Amino acid sequence: MAAEATVLRIELWCARDVLSSFVRPRDLARMAVSNAVAVAVSAGCAWVLATEFSAGLGALAIAGLLVCSAVDIAVTVALRDDTALMLVGKARAALRR
Repeated sequence: MAAEATVLRIELWCARDVLSSFVRPRDLARMAVSNAVAVAVSAGCAWVLATEFSAGLGALAIAGLLVCSAVDIAVTVALRDDTALMLVGKARAALRR
């Protein structure tokens, strides 16, 4: 995980001039906050499942993925992220059909 984070930082640093032309700092902050909250909540849920319910690795992985995805989308919608709002709009349109 630390190696992946290091590689990401190097790639972002190398691409900073390209990224700054179309990525706004506000959007990066929204993404960072939503991901941090989602990871924290899913880690907490995984810990509860592992300690209180003795859940297996497969159950932890599936629950973590579902919780992380749901929390990430909820937080980005709450922060009024354009992509998340578009996703919710498309889901509503599909459910209305």
